[in-house]
Amino acid sequence: MLYEQTFLDRADFQKYQMFSAIKDSNVQTYTINTLSRHLDLSYQQGYNILQELFRDLTELTAHPENLKRKQINLLMEIDVTVDDYHLYLLKHAIAFQFVDYIVQANHPSTEQFCRAHFISRSTLVRKTVALRALLERFQIKLSFSDLCFIGEESRIRLFLFDFYWLGYHGVDWPFKVLDEKQIVKEYMALPNAKTNPVDILEEILFWAICRVRISGNHFVTGNEPFDRIFKDYPPFQHSVYTQEMFPAFNKQFMKAENDFFYFQQHRTITFLRDTPADKDFIHYVLSQKTVAADFVKRLLAFLGDHIRHHTVFDLQHEQGLILNLTRIALNNEMLGGDFMHLVDFFNPRALNYTKTNLYQGLEEFIATLPDTPAYRHFLGKQHLFLRTLYYLLTPYLRYFAETPTVRIRLAYLDHNLLNRRLVNFLSDLPMVHLLPERAVFKTADLVITSVDNEQAIKAAAPAGFHGHIISWTAEDSDDAIFRLYLLIRRLYLKKTDASLSGQNADPAS
Repeated sequence: MLYEQTFLDRADFQKYQMFSAIKDSNVQTYTINTLSRHLDLSYQQGYNILQELFRDLTELTAHPENLKRKQINLLMEIDVTVDDYHLYLLKHAIAFQFVDYIVQANHPSTEQFCRAHFISRSTLVRKTVALRALLERFQIKLSFSDLCFIGEESRIRLFLFDFYWLGYHGVDWPFKVLDEKQIVKEYMALPNAKTNPVDILEEILFWAICRVRISGNHFVTGNEPFDRIFKDYPPFQHSVYTQEMFPAFNKQFMKAENDFFYFQQHRTITFLRDTPADKDFIHYVLSQKTVAADFVKRLLAFLGDHIRHHTVFDLQHEQGLILNLTRIALNNEMLGGDFMHLVDFFNPRALNYTKTNLYQGLEEFIATLPDTPAYRHFLGKQHLFLRTLYYLLTPYLRYFAETPTVRIRLAYLDHNLLNRRLVNFLSDLPMVHLLPERAVFKTADLVITSVDNEQAIKAAAPAGFHGHIISWTAEDSDDAIFRLYLLIRRLYLKKTDASLSGQNADPAS
């Protein structure tokens, strides 16, 4: 939750965490005790935060009279979503308001902002420490004297997209100077407009950010790589900005802006089914003599060398994966390796399984790439894109030799339609290796049996077997599936830690 930690103070962040927990659909009931434990708070701290939460939500709800009793269960059904409350808190946060002010004010001034919010300059500096630290990671600075962002405009726009998307998330329209209905109408008239509802929301927001920045005389530069790669690519030749939109600006500026919008449309990872246009895009990009094309080809060869033996898996047929790898490479060619990703706003400690042998293998692969100026720009100094690359490969973990898997053996399980849900579930988990029926039990980490009989279960576990055994009924439930997932996840993390430490290494895993 780096985003919330950057823009919210501690008290508001705790209120947001508490409301998110209360609205969690997986939780049936909550008390102050359980909420406090969940958030690692004392009972008194939890009680105080809950009272503040009721005060905020009384302002937000259309039916404040329903909250007079101040019972936690009332908040579960309240007509306020987590996104609604998230935006409410952000709109009251100094750091969030400050960024929005810089973007939307005609002549932004630090002194004017401080006067309007009744704070001193030193208070503003203190409340934006986390924001400035975040921006500096991606080569963007915040100038208080001229009150502007300093850095490449392309990086600034990507930050602003993440800023407004994660903050507003489609709840409200952020821009005072642009009419939302008009922007939507103009976007939907574009021949390259998307059809997926979320894609449409994202691109309309991004286009609005671009138009606000252009109106403030902030233009994208350094688009030569894009122009060099796509100058002969027919789908990118339509102008998304008309002369009527910006009559005072010359064609050179607007050509770069046009290219940058097409770049945004094709830089985002997607897991939708690939289309003929996507296949044309892959073929075109990989046929060019660029660092991006060279990187993708080298990476596919590296991954191909690390596929498990006797695995029926062909990387060359995974068009969706190749498309997303191509998009990652295009990002790096255009922006350099150290630019802002949405994933950078999420807590890496919650994703500790990313540091597997496969991840380390990717780091070693990066070290083998040519040491040229073009590749140094492509990779960046921090190699931040590796996290995105690893997450992209996560669904394929079971196919790579370096990645531990949880080996599961089904024993005495009726092979009928009643157990098909379980088999499908296990088959869809990338960290699971479903052993064949002839596999010996002691090679399994987990045995699942439909025989609910202690003697039979013991018989299914010969000497030398040190794994887990659970019984499974055909009358499975969502809760049972979830508990099974948690067990598998725990076993996987344990094996990952052992693999990383070099202890209990199992070459057959």
